[in-house]
Amino acid sequence: AELSLLFADKRLIASYELFKINKPQLALTTLTKAEKYLEEGSVIEKNERQKGLDTKSFLFTLATASLKHREVIEGMLNIVPDDIKPEVIKAEDYSRNVYKECRDALQSQGVSAPENPFDTN
Repeated sequence: AELSLLFADKRLIASYELFKINKPQLALTTLTKAEKYLEEGSVIEKNERQKGLDTKSFLFTLATASLKHREVIEGMLNIVPDDIKPEVIKAEDYSRNVYKECRDALQSQGVSAPENPFDTN
């Protein structure tokens, strides 16, 4: 799970850099892979938790990372070509869903999740 998170973070930054140098298709592919790695980390963590392992620390880290991914993607929207923006926004759903899963898992264990600055409720 930690390795998946590392891959997700590295691909996210690579995607941002690719958008900056005007390689939008490669950047989008890289972004999508980044977010799928983030989701994979969540799935692996859930499997470990179901085995009875204490994953609270990693859950908190993953929740924080998912919020950071969302922040970076929001920032990317300023440099993304208009025709690609809908797909970038769709990729953002991965980080949104990972955060929700982590938040719920942490709360079920009596631990507060990191505050979500994107939550307008």
